[in-house]
Amino acid sequence: VRNVEFHANLAQRDANDPVLSGQGGAIYVSFAGTLDAQDCVFGNNTAPAGLPPLAEDQLGGAIYAVNPGSRVAQSLFRGNGSGQGGSAVYGPLRLERCVVREGVDAAAGGTVHGA
Repeated sequence: VRNVEFHANLAQRDANDPVLSGQGGAIYVSFAGTLDAQDCVFGNNTAPAGLPPLAEDQLGGAIYAVNPGSRVAQSLFRGNGSGQGGSAVYGPLRLERCVVREGVDAAAGGTVHGA
């Protein structure tokens, strides 16, 4: 992914669809995939509190990654939020020369968790 802006996206859980997870407001990287993003802007994306209270939900306001191997380079994370942790990113991904500002977590876990 190159030169894309992800703005005001919302992770949602659907009780009738187990595929929708409530993680990763802009991007959810599944078990089978990896992400390579560069020169992107992630702004005001949310994995919000108030979803069904499952511990695995509400993580990764902008990006949630399951497996290692994902990378984000030269990108801006601004104003993203999560209910549990990782208001910008959550999971084992590599950040290179990124700027992270103004993240909000409702509970704990910080702006960058696991990267």
